[in-house]
Amino acid sequence: MVGTVIGVAIATVIVNWVGVSAWTVGMIVFLSILIGKQLRLDDTIIHQVGVSAILVLVFENHSVSYAFDRIVDTAIGIIVAIVLDLFIFPPRKNRSLFTFFARHLSR
Repeated sequence: MVGTVIGVAIATVIVNWVGVSAWTVGMIVFLSILIGKQLRLDDTIIHQVGVSAILVLVFENHSVSYAFDRIVDTAIGIIVAIVLDLFIFPPRKNRSLFTFFARHLSR
């Protein structure tokens, strides 16, 4: 979520300030990596910053609310992943919770 929000913010500012061009894409990727490294973020988060920034840069012209939609989609994905992890593929320590729900839902 952190990577997505940072990437969306960077892209939104740059697109509104400079516009869209090949130089803009390069600037966004560079700034994304630079900010991610300065914040000492994990490499996965840094990649997410860059990807989110580029997607907003490309699709913002087609949909006015794409930046907000990207953040909402990421939040929904996180919630679905947590629910799946807890109930469908529970860690060993939560197997009793999974067994409890499975027993009561199967009745």
